[in-house]
Amino acid sequence: GKSHFISDISCQNNVNIKNKTIIGLADEKDISKINSDTKLHVKGDTEINGNLYVTQNLNSDKNVNVLQSLNVGFEKNISDNTAKLNVNGNSEFVGNNVIYGSEYIKNNLVVNDKATFYNDIFLTNSISLKKEPFDNIVVINNKNNNG
Repeated sequence: GKSHFISDISCQNNVNIKNKTIIGLADEKDISKINSDTKLHVKGDTEINGNLYVTQNLNSDKNVNVLQSLNVGFEKNISDNTAKLNVNGNSEFVGNNVIYGSEYIKNNLVVNDKATFYNDIFLTNSISLKKEPFDNIVVINNKNNNG
């Protein structure tokens, strides 16, 4: 049957609920708006002191704040996560995005409209541009291996 608790529920071990777990949603208006496919609904701040593993999608209506490194799209942990943002697969950044520090692009950097670099750019391979105006370009260690 159903149980109604006016005060807190304390448990020393586990609380197992077959269908859904709803935490912090006391108003029936809030409960009527929840996604019926979701098993856990938490209203308010949630702190997880251990690891949080997400096997499918991590969707956020506002912000995802990360104190150290953000690894997206990797099936295994990255042992050498020296960059603050590690993205595997196709990613789309919409709006004005500023990346501070060093970022490494392994394959292709595709820019549809405009790219602005405020500091140095280091390329390990060649760069091919159809049309791009350049000002104040300095090339260091330009080596041509073709002769």
